[in-house]
Amino acid sequence: MTSQYTYCRWYDVHPRFGFLLNLVRLMPAHRQRLVAERMNHFLASRSVMPVLWHQVPWDGHRWYDAVPELLYSLERLKQAPQYVQAQSVTHLANVLADMGVATCCA
Repeated sequence: MTSQYTYCRWYDVHPRFGFLLNLVRLMPAHRQRLVAERMNHFLASRSVMPVLWHQVPWDGHRWYDAVPELLYSLERLKQAPQYVQAQSVTHLANVLADMGVATCCA
């Protein structure tokens, strides 16, 4: 019998992305908004369609639900093609480095 790991969160497919998002989680809200703004510019440059607010699931249980800009950005990224998600890992590492956040995997 083969055991297969089931991912808990959509971004667990990219372990490095999960690590970087955890760093974002530890930031104050105003810095999370800056990350969200940079991620939205990145997604727009990759022609990822915006998500309509009424389509964004909000249940208040996820850590990023507290910052609407970040919720929107991550939901947009969640719906992006996998190749854009993969590119966003490097982009997020660069954003955090630009903000002075040391990452071991940048």
